[in-house]
Amino acid sequence: MTISVTKLLRFLFGAAVVLMPFNALPYFKGIFGELSGEGSFYPFLMAILVWIICMFLNESKIHIPKDLSFYLIVFFGLWAVVSGMVNLPQIIYSSTKGRTGLEKILLQYFVFIFTMIVSICIYNIFRKDDNVLLYLRRLCLISFLIAGLYSSLEILFLLGNAWSADMLNSINSLFRDTSSDSLLYFGRLRSVSGEASWFGMYLSFAMPWTLSYLVTEKRKLPYVLLNMYFLILLILTISRTAYVICGIQIILFSMFFCKTKFVRNKSVLVYAFLGLIGLIMFFQNTPDTILNDKNILDIFLSLLNNDDSPYNLSNIARFGSQTAAINMFLSHPIFGVGLGQYGFHMPEFVPDWAYKSEEIILWASGSPDTPWPPVHGLYARILAEVGFFGLAIWLFLWGRILFKLINYSKFLSNIDEIMIKSLFISIIGVLLSGFNSDSFRFFGYWILMGISWCCISAYDALYSRRSL
Repeated sequence: MTISVTKLLRFLFGAAVVLMPFNALPYFKGIFGELSGEGSFYPFLMAILVWIICMFLNESKIHIPKDLSFYLIVFFGLWAVVSGMVNLPQIIYSSTKGRTGLEKILLQYFVFIFTMIVSICIYNIFRKDDNVLLYLRRLCLISFLIAGLYSSLEILFLLGNAWSADMLNSINSLFRDTSSDSLLYFGRLRSVSGEASWFGMYLSFAMPWTLSYLVTEKRKLPYVLLNMYFLILLILTISRTAYVICGIQIILFSMFFCKTKFVRNKSVLVYAFLGLIGLIMFFQNTPDTILNDKNILDIFLSLLNNDDSPYNLSNIARFGSQTAAINMFLSHPIFGVGLGQYGFHMPEFVPDWAYKSEEIILWASGSPDTPWPPVHGLYARILAEVGFFGLAIWLFLWGRILFKLINYSKFLSNIDEIMIKSLFISIIGVLLSGFNSDSFRFFGYWILMGISWCCISAYDALYSRRSL
């Protein structure tokens, strides 16, 4: 490809990463389906079109990653096709909520194929770029600053500022359907995302990259303040899953770096301690409205609650949906029920105790004006829809990527090692988000997969040279 085309593709990739937290856009719903809400979709669509045109003009050719993980993701797609063919007699006659089984499975095939092409396209753009991880980190910083700027208005709104409410009302419709919307998602901060939990998923993608500045930069105070603000936004999402995921990422980050040569004079630990004190003081000296009278510890413990609180009703809806998926898998363990077919079978497999939740009642209804039933977990969904082998392939391909990355880090030093380990932790966060979200549309998977193939290719080349 020419230098100008390469720059254009890099720019479009950058735009896609920056737009990641915008995941509820109200545009082109009738054309692109569930992908239409993703801000990242539009730059990636343009990048793929440019890439294809270049191939037709013989200005570029497709390069396929040589790693086993690439063949596994292809095999996963083929297995999903086999699953659909096995279940086709039933899929043809399936219908609920005004949608048909055939329409749903074709849409899901489109989503999967498009997102897999995104990963291949990313690999082709950056496979010879030694600075791709630094570029990705810079993009994550820009993306977070944009989302954080909007969130500052939400925080002011929580503090009772009338001007911020006017600002939110004037710009909300640009990236959300506001016909039945409120300024805050049930009093929870969601930034530019559709829901607080979706913003939490984005934060799990971005957290290792913002934390890495604490290790690599000499002037640490600006990045301490940045990460303090990051944690404030995380806390205000009141997303239990995001708390757990980002907590695990912080622990991993500490294990990787707090006792290494990268931490000079224990300065990071000192700043981390001061930052923690600052966070405590912030939440101790703000009005109760900032957390809507909620206690952070109670939010954590609510994952185990067994009472009639709103948190427990949310638990019932979540676990009821996942239990239905497990029951579906047990009934169809090899091929599942077909990609995208969970909603058609869900009422048959929901346990009786789950109907205590009004959400479950709505999801199990066949009425066209009710929402499509979520599985609330990608792993449970894969089990239900493509069976045990589908889940095994999905887990093995990500395990392969993580194994190769951590091995690669052993050959590196200084900032290269930091970046690879940040990529590793970001993947862990995205994979853990699979216990919260059930869609392949989250571009965090596919961005990190494509970038990982670039790093694995570099690792394989380095390992081959060292073996000579």
